[in-house]
Amino acid sequence: MLRNDGDYTIYQIEEYQSTWDRWVRIHDGNYLKEYKFCEYSSCGPCWQITGQRGTFSLEFASKYCNDLNAGLRNGLIKSGTGEVQGFRILVCTVSQKREPLIPDKY
Repeated sequence: MLRNDGDYTIYQIEEYQSTWDRWVRIHDGNYLKEYKFCEYSSCGPCWQITGQRGTFSLEFASKYCNDLNAGLRNGLIKSGTGEVQGFRILVCTVSQKREPLIPDKY
């Protein structure tokens, strides 16, 4: 459930974990310290408005994802098991409308 009603397009970044053969969403500042308290983190507007980790900006998501992939290629990003093989952007379009039911009308 979202924190607020509305229609939202959210860009999320996922990492590919080769050990598990799956894509998983990343969390706050997992890899690059300059992104620890960024727009993507729980300090950002997307989390504050929707409760979903991500960003409303494709431009920001693209820069972050490109920096993550560059960091991986340059050896700046390492997972504990060496399983992270790449990063990608996932676009999520979500919509929510909540309506209270009137108790005496059940």
